[in-house]
Amino acid sequence: LKMKARELATQLLDEEALKSFKASNGWIYSLLKRNNLIGVKLHGEAGEISNEEAQELMLQFRSKLELELEKHNIKDLGQVYNGDQTGLFYQKLPNHAYIHREERQTKRGSKSMRDKTRVTVMVCTSATGEKAPLAVVGYAKRPMCFRLCDKIPIKYCNQKSAWFDREVMMWWLIEVLSPYLRKRWGSKKCVLILDNCPAHQNLDESLLPQNIVLVFLPENLTARHQPADLGIIALLKRGYKSAL
Repeated sequence: LKMKARELATQLLDEEALKSFKASNGWIYSLLKRNNLIGVKLHGEAGEISNEEAQELMLQFRSKLELELEKHNIKDLGQVYNGDQTGLFYQKLPNHAYIHREERQTKRGSKSMRDKTRVTVMVCTSATGEKAPLAVVGYAKRPMCFRLCDKIPIKYCNQKSAWFDREVMMWWLIEVLSPYLRKRWGSKKCVLILDNCPAHQNLDESLLPQNIVLVFLPENLTARHQPADLGIIALLKRGYKSAL
């Protein structure tokens, strides 16, 4: 910002005014405050396409979704589900703390603050807010912590990178989601909206549960329109951290 301000100043100011111009921290702060500007960290992929393109793609997606709902005679929004997975760094310690000002130069971190050991959690909710059971994918076939349980309290499977590939995705659909939907809705079909991650695509249709209809969001629209990414996963992790 300072460099750009000086560059613009050389183009706009005369020599006399340029001598007195200093793009100091105070000047930058006052400029931002005066124009109601704040600094943000950009993340996600929502900027990959324009608002106009996104709107057009969503119109097409909604038309496709309406056809699927009509085709399978789905009239209850509770039969429309959205699923998404997220990584959980369960050993990573907080890296922010409040300390006395005098301790600022002596306080040090630890390796645990950067620990990348994780599991992957699949979150799935209906359009009316009903939560399907969570499913977890980890590295170990049987984690040591399970020895403390008479019965494993959550649906779990293992994969070498602790991530959802096509095999794990089929496991989740057949062993976790389908039984839950059958218990909740009987023989009625339910729509499951997913992003177009490769693990979700090209699944063996002959093995797919008959009570699940898969519908995929268009590319680059997950950050804008994926319900799980619009606060559901964040709230889950916040609750987890509070409990921990």
